[in-house]
Amino acid sequence: MHPQPNGTVLLVEDEAPVREFVRRTLELAGYKVLEAQNPNEALKTLELIAGRVDLVLTDVVMPGMSGRMMAERLISRY
Repeated sequence: MHPQPNGTVLLVEDEAPVREFVRRTLELAGYKVLEAQNPNEALKTLELIAGRVDLVLTDVVMPGMSGRMMAERLISRY
């Protein structure tokens, strides 16, 4: 028996093995998971879905833009 979905999580992680592990763990817990490899991809994804996620789970240290900077942009937009 699989749990019922508990919401949608946007997962932002630049390391593929970590991203895959976290995605599988969240899906097993019943979450729908959207993945992004970097902050710019995450911002584009959120634009496409009009910011409709329940949680953004992000790495803090990533190339190009930190998770904190990305979160500040998300807060100002959504």
